[in-house]
Amino acid sequence: GYSLRPDDGIGFIEAVGQITDGESDETSISPDSLNEEIQWAMDNEDVKAVVLRISSPGGSAAASDLLWNRVRQLDEKKPVIVSMGSVAASGGYYIASGGRKIFANPSTITGSIGVIGMIPAFDGMKDKWGVTFHSISQSNRANVLSGRKMTAQDQSYLQATLEDVYRTFKSRVAANRNMSMEKVEQLAQGRVYSGIQAKELGLVDELGGLQDAFQFAKKAAGFDENKLYPVHRYEPAQMSLSACLANMSKLRRCLKRHGGSLKLGLETMLLGDAAIELRQIKAAREMMDRPKAMTYHAGSARL
Repeated sequence: GYSLRPDDGIGFIEAVGQITDGESDETSISPDSLNEEIQWAMDNEDVKAVVLRISSPGGSAAASDLLWNRVRQLDEKKPVIVSMGSVAASGGYYIASGGRKIFANPSTITGSIGVIGMIPAFDGMKDKWGVTFHSISQSNRANVLSGRKMTAQDQSYLQATLEDVYRTFKSRVAANRNMSMEKVEQLAQGRVYSGIQAKELGLVDELGGLQDAFQFAKKAAGFDENKLYPVHRYEPAQMSLSACLANMSKLRRCLKRHGGSLKLGLETMLLGDAAIELRQIKAAREMMDRPKAMTYHAGSARL
């Protein structure tokens, strides 16, 4: 054991939204952004255990695997207790499988252990829009993402890639849930389960909400379950004005974090030779407030 200090408590990390390879915002999860919080939890001596709240339908297979690995590394140092929200499926379940204990609500949508790959086909664009594509490559494999009609070899190549990702996903679940690969395959194939079904099948450990996960985290940390302890959350360092204007994703994060105070600063400051005009900031904020369309990355396997 160890002697408790006044600030010893439980870390709380939220992973909400679509899992993406790029930069994240309030509706998505990326390895870079979540890794900042995971590293903070690993290094913060006040954090003795972590509750990871996952609400995600999935997304990028590569990003999911990276985040699974980081959650596993964190759990090797400090207990990670996963609390599933309304949905923690596919890539969301992938990440959850890196934790030590998984709590799900009875109505949580989970499972969906499977992979889908998509490559756009632009065959009809010439007839409909008069648009054609031409690409020069060094091999037939480089043409897979060119938008042309897939050949039998292309399909075989994509299928082999998806099978490899699928096999890796199942192996992560098998190791975490102490199941054979054969058993995982019976539960996988993209099947979706409720929290109750997942508990019966062994995909989650307990039925319960966020409060139940915190209670278990106190036990895992060696705390007195009948006492109250601080809940610690990651607080990112304030970004400079130049950092905020580096790209639209960072600008969005700054506007969300700092609100009117940042806008006031932008109205009155100059960057280099270019004046930042208020109408540009208003236009950016209006664009951010519009409903976001779902996008697919050509050729990337998505969970």
